[in-house]
Amino acid sequence: MDDIRDLLDAERTALTSGDFEEIERLSQIKAHFFEASANFPTDPGELEQINRMLRRNQELFRAALDGIQAAVDRMALLKDVRIETYLGDGQKRRISEKRSSRLERHA
Repeated sequence: MDDIRDLLDAERTALTSGDFEEIERLSQIKAHFFEASANFPTDPGELEQINRMLRRNQELFRAALDGIQAAVDRMALLKDVRIETYLGDGQKRRISEKRSSRLERHA
């Protein structure tokens, strides 16, 4: 029983810190754990506690996905930046900058 609780707590920590590699690793372990029915507790109180932890992590997953989608949407808005300004003679001038759609990660 403590194994699944520790696993779900580690998953929560990875979710709240944005450690996607750790989330993937823990998801694989969790899948194998739940496939082995012998690992499941039978006590209703223990099952309820695991269910609460699973729901909590599911909400965190949902929030992480919403955040990623918001970032993708924002990047799409910023992809083509167009600024209009006026020159000294009153003529309108458009400054356009095309940005790469590639996401860069900086250390």
